[in-house]
Amino acid sequence: QLSQFWYNDETARALAEEAVRQTDGLIVCVSSPSIFLMLKKMRVPNPLLLLEFDTRFAVFKDEFRHYDYNCPLEVVDLDGSLRGAGQVIIVDPPFLAEECFVKTSKTVRRLAADNARFLVCTGECWVMRNVVRQELDARLTAFHPCHRGGLANDFRCYTNYQSSADAFHQVSDDDTSHAPTGETD
Repeated sequence: QLSQFWYNDETARALAEEAVRQTDGLIVCVSSPSIFLMLKKMRVPNPLLLLEFDTRFAVFKDEFRHYDYNCPLEVVDLDGSLRGAGQVIIVDPPFLAEECFVKTSKTVRRLAADNARFLVCTGECWVMRNVVRQELDARLTAFHPCHRGGLANDFRCYTNYQSSADAFHQVSDDDTSHAPTGETD
């Protein structure tokens, strides 16, 4: 099932720039095509890979793998050249559900290099905060992603590292602020 909510350009650029700040290696976008497209638009020197259900992105040939979170380990080359290759993995599961995040996390862990950096965008609720921490050891940041068309769900960004960029600094789990979407606290 196709479930896409596109980030606005400011959010996509901020996430893309944060990914590039973290590595000169492979950046993998899992279910996050708007960030992948922004990275392409920015012409970053990093190798890129998009794992996405929407096969329209197959036009990117070697930079695309069809991905269905229901089959998290059934990705071409996941047990070959992609295993442990992702230096930065940007994750935006297609559904705000614990089950979806847990399955997506299996893919992320298989892709992750030692000391990989995770940028996770998902819901802000306590259930999602806890599952993101349990599955990927990522914590809430000050960054509030913003979608085109004004998606009503409260989204936040989580990382498994402390960023040098203020917008992506980790914040207390007690943070319940609701800064305008696409901005920082």
